[in-house]
Amino acid sequence: MNHEDIDNIHDRDTIEIDLREVIAVLKKWRWLIALVTTLSVLSAGIISFFILPPVFEATTTLMVQQANQSQTRYYTPEDIQLGEAVAEMSRLPALTINNVVRQIKNPEIMKRVAKELKLDPELYTPEAMLEMIEVQGSTNPQAKDASSMVDIKVQHTDPRLAAKIANSIRENYLAFVSEKNTEQMAKSATFLSQQLAEAEKKVDKLSEELKKFDEQPRGVLFLEKEIQSKLDTLNQYRTKANELSVEYEKALAAQRMLEEKLSQTPQLIKMNKLQVDGTVAQVEEINPVYTSLSETLNQKTTGVTEMEAQLGVLGMMTASLEEELNSLQAEYTDKKTKRDRIVQELDLANNTYKLLSEKSVQTRITKSVDLGQTSFITVAAAEPPSQPVKPKKVLNITVAAVLGLVVSVMLAFALNYLDNTIKTRDDVQRILGLPVIGTVPER
Repeated sequence: MNHEDIDNIHDRDTIEIDLREVIAVLKKWRWLIALVTTLSVLSAGIISFFILPPVFEATTTLMVQQANQSQTRYYTPEDIQLGEAVAEMSRLPALTINNVVRQIKNPEIMKRVAKELKLDPELYTPEAMLEMIEVQGSTNPQAKDASSMVDIKVQHTDPRLAAKIANSIRENYLAFVSEKNTEQMAKSATFLSQQLAEAEKKVDKLSEELKKFDEQPRGVLFLEKEIQSKLDTLNQYRTKANELSVEYEKALAAQRMLEEKLSQTPQLIKMNKLQVDGTVAQVEEINPVYTSLSETLNQKTTGVTEMEAQLGVLGMMTASLEEELNSLQAEYTDKKTKRDRIVQELDLANNTYKLLSEKSVQTRITKSVDLGQTSFITVAAAEPPSQPVKPKKVLNITVAAVLGLVVSVMLAFALNYLDNTIKTRDDVQRILGLPVIGTVPER
């Protein structure tokens, strides 16, 4: 046999000795363990059956349906900013699970319930009633609509009163939601009415301002017609000047040709003329061709001069018209800018009025809606329960038995550890490590 086998046998003997000691202690103090465990079970049974009053739980269930918000069309960035501000006032409250649970636990609702059921205000304070109730909410993420379920649970020793309190909390909460919604929408309607009246005044003021502006002697429409008329006249002058310039160039070219031809034509010519005495003599006479060219040149020169005068007049008239047009354009631009500003402000005021009018109608409709009845559906009303939920007698007794057993075993080992007296032969061998030679019997 090797050393490992010897060690294993020694360990096994040690375990057997320890286990025997444990069993011996439990056997020695078995009466204490049984007594403590029995007392614990009896105490738990007496308290659960005879001392603790039975507590009943009544439950009522609500289904929450989130109302759909209508969408408003905005026209300009200013409308978006105004619309968001107004929408905050006319929007229905968000009925989330957390909001509903917190609203149901409102102390104001607890006061209404106590007053409605004529409960003792000193015993049924809001704090005391909040300890009786439990509100649980759940949402189905797979549901098509945004509905949620809310359970209102009330615990009380009187089953009928528990059911009455649960139903009263539900009804008072629905009434509370409707009242608050009506109150909020009334404030919003008043605010929107004031804003709508101011917007209407602004529209009337700007409309009147635009009307007076257009009725001025030299308004934008008059200036537009005047500018168009001047432009038409200016175009006519320019067309006529262009045509006259072409004729002038032609006449000037013809004049130059005649001058050149005239310069090449002699003014006098020599001719043989028969005298009275029958002789022939050379005589100088005016050249008829020269005379004809001179007359034609004079006519052309006169025509060119007249054309030059006409072109000068047309230039002066054109310059005068251009100056008038520049003055009219400046006046038109100034007045057109002012009119566009008035029109822009009027359009913005009209859009604001339309937006406020739509929101005012929506707010009046929302105000007339009973939010408590339209957004909540009573799935199940509370009924008086037949079985109590507290105390849980079997659980209490079981827990008491386990605790009594654990405490008694711990107490037994503690007492055994503190007991250093020798009572049996086994105690002599175990404590002193000496063999027993003999015993003296008790008389």
